[in-house]
Amino acid sequence: YASGRDLSPRVVVQDLGRDMRGNEGVDVFTKGVIRETELWACTMCNACVSACPVFIDQVDYIVDYRRTLVSENRLDGKKRLFLENVARNNNPFGLPQRERQSWLVEMGVPTVKQNPGAEYLYWVGCQSSYDPRGRNVARAMVKILKAARVNFAILGNDELCTGEPVRRMGEEGRFQELALKNIEGIRRAGVKKVIVHCAHCFNTFLNEYPEFGAEFQVIHHTQLISELIRSGRLRVGGLDQRVTYHDPCNLGRMNGVLDAPRDVLKSAAGLELLEMRRSGLNSFCCGGGGANVWYQVPERKKIGVIRMEEAKETGANILSVACPFCITMFEDAAKTTGDTQLLVKDIAEVVSETLTE
Repeated sequence: YASGRDLSPRVVVQDLGRDMRGNEGVDVFTKGVIRETELWACTMCNACVSACPVFIDQVDYIVDYRRTLVSENRLDGKKRLFLENVARNNNPFGLPQRERQSWLVEMGVPTVKQNPGAEYLYWVGCQSSYDPRGRNVARAMVKILKAARVNFAILGNDELCTGEPVRRMGEEGRFQELALKNIEGIRRAGVKKVIVHCAHCFNTFLNEYPEFGAEFQVIHHTQLISELIRSGRLRVGGLDQRVTYHDPCNLGRMNGVLDAPRDVLKSAAGLELLEMRRSGLNSFCCGGGGANVWYQVPERKKIGVIRMEEAKETGANILSVACPFCITMFEDAAKTTGDTQLLVKDIAEVVSETLTE
């Protein structure tokens, strides 16, 4: 709404409540109670849920109506292609499953079959398995894990999309199918601790997979890195830079992971951490949630551009993030504006550049 998108969660709920009394079974789209563009504009950042004085979960309403649109195949080409890619290839990119592990194995990263006694399972995720920019985050994370002598492994080709964007898109059946397969894959691996660097995977594993029988511990990479530094297993040097940190919605507002990322950044000598005016629980979304990263939403000004401007206000020269979706949205915003002054880096990338022996 703040970016000029066709959505006010409060208005959606009010319109539904006003119109649906005594009108059960009415097609809210045909009648014009809700516009499809409103539903697809939601990033599911949960800012409306956090601010609502009467504790209404507007996001649940929006997801429910998206499910209706999916079940009736009322989708444009990009949304349909996204769902088809996941259905056929178990990832939103539609790329072969074998490409998940090939480049990591070349780096000497063991699979659970090669290291069955691993203490941690590193969940790489779709974005960092297939996207060239996302792979840099995984490379940085592998460097950190090896430097700290962490006993870890990956599922490799047995890893599937968590289904998070699929569920947000409204394809509930596919999400549940992926969830059950992933839970079984992790169970077979025999690992009880799962590291993730994607905030969306983190939230899904932590809050949604337990509904389907998941019993493993979920650790965001910023939490693990913070603990490794605190315990002395990971030594970081100096970084003479001004850095601001963006709290991913799925990590900060939705799960309260606020201190660990900041503790990691503050551990680098010489680094100056500058807070944006909207940070922590009040952080402003990057625009990629709710599966928005996979399709274009009409807006007066890109959400990512708005957030990049807030980051630049701090005087920082690095915008540090803790989710690959945020990287995609912010670097896309930088391309839109032609701004090359503010570098976007995952916290793992910042740390890997400062490692000392």
